[in-house]
Amino acid sequence: MDPRPFEDLCVRERQDQATGGAQLRRLAAVGLMTPSIAHDVNNMLQSVGGVLHMIDRRIAHGSPEEVAMLTAEGLQAIDRATALSKRLMAFGRPGASMQSRVEVNALLRDLKPLLQWALGFEIVLDMSLTERELETWCDPQDLENAVMNLAVNARDAMPEGGVFSLRTVRAELPLDLPGLLSGNYVIIVAGDTGEGMTPEVITRAFDPFFTTKGPSEGFGMGLPSVKAFVDASGGVVDIISRPGLGATVRLYLPLARPKTPPD
Repeated sequence: MDPRPFEDLCVRERQDQATGGAQLRRLAAVGLMTPSIAHDVNNMLQSVGGVLHMIDRRIAHGSPEEVAMLTAEGLQAIDRATALSKRLMAFGRPGASMQSRVEVNALLRDLKPLLQWALGFEIVLDMSLTERELETWCDPQDLENAVMNLAVNARDAMPEGGVFSLRTVRAELPLDLPGLLSGNYVIIVAGDTGEGMTPEVITRAFDPFFTTKGPSEGFGMGLPSVKAFVDASGGVVDIISRPGLGATVRLYLPLARPKTPPD
């Protein structure tokens, strides 16, 4: 990684402290650093993961249980770090997504088993999807990742169990949200019955690396990656929450125009 672009940004950040440009410089620095960091970390993880998988296969035949347990913990750490590197890469270069016409309800139905697995058995998955087809232009993999991130955040907010609800709505909206143009939208509404957020946390929820979790519990890239996906898809995301009353995240994605019938 060439350090000069990042060093230049640091110099300009100090110069712009009084003009309010520092925050934009920090975000630009994140964009410069994260792809390179993510690729390097991912390469190392693949090497270590391969070794651990080989060890796991060998100890499957009569090796001590303690070694097997430690190996399993190491593999879980690899999975978590790999997930972080993928989030960093997606956040650092959101323009690299491969967009296509996606039927949102079909994608969410296919994702349901994986969502339930991510939530665990103590959390009820309440999915209510409109019967009408809802098509939007986006990267389907990025949409899946965004919904999975919302599910993981909800799970962490409900350590003793609860309900994670996921529903879709089609709506024609006026200019009532910042950055949202009037028109037809697919709205994905994800809600939980967890701890909720304070107004201060909501204002920072989409900041890269901001997290209210412990050092070993979260990276602070879940909601920022959701916002990066929504921005790249031409939409808007917002949060409604109060302490003790759960949280609701709404993804507004432009509805795709009807397909033109063949002549």
